[in-house]
Amino acid sequence: AFIMRYSDSGKLLWKEFAGGNMDTFTGVAEGTDGSIYALGNFYSGKMFPALGKCDSGVVKYSSDGVMMKKTAIAGTGIDEFKGITATSDGGVVVCGTSDSADTQGDSFFKNDLASRGGYDSYIIKYTNDLTIRFATPVRGQNNDTATSVIELPNGNYIMAGSTNSSTRDFKGVTTRGKKDIFVASFNELGVLVWVRSFGGTENDGALALCNGADGGYVVVGESLSNNVDLEGI
Repeated sequence: AFIMRYSDSGKLLWKEFAGGNMDTFTGVAEGTDGSIYALGNFYSGKMFPALGKCDSGVVKYSSDGVMMKKTAIAGTGIDEFKGITATSDGGVVVCGTSDSADTQGDSFFKNDLASRGGYDSYIIKYTNDLTIRFATPVRGQNNDTATSVIELPNGNYIMAGSTNSSTRDFKGVTTRGKKDIFVASFNELGVLVWVRSFGGTENDGALALCNGADGGYVVVGESLSNNVDLEGI
């Protein structure tokens, strides 16, 4: 994994490598104090003690590239986190997916956070010292994957991804075919408020989110469908 910082004129200011073989950073955000938070997926066991086939984690750097702190998001299965956004309180919020279902040990995904339906999606809020503020799973009976998360101006959170579930947290959410786009809303404490879906009868998924100027938000992704919600597009 590597991280590089450039000036506004494109001059390379610093660069750092992290971890070992097959490790990757998948997202980055700058905190309100200038700190840099890198989110990644790790296989080598050099950044974090390896618990499963793939573990995730957040690494905090100073503005000049000094590693300050790191925290693992790891279980005995496959954990992949890709979405990260800086928050107004100086911390970050991240999202991803995991199939780790553990009951003991150092696993993040144990007891109430254990996966219960193949791959489940998760949102995790950290303070600026990487202390967990809340961790909330969004789980159905099948595979659910979160890819992007943002903080809204009112302090709530929006997470997006893909799902083919229709029970548990996705109860009442229409499943039109294979995978559908899902958008989930959380309050400032991380409590799930609602889940919506969008898609057709083929595979559809959300890949990124951003805030809109009108107080809403924009979702982008991919689709193999040309019917139902995507008919005529």
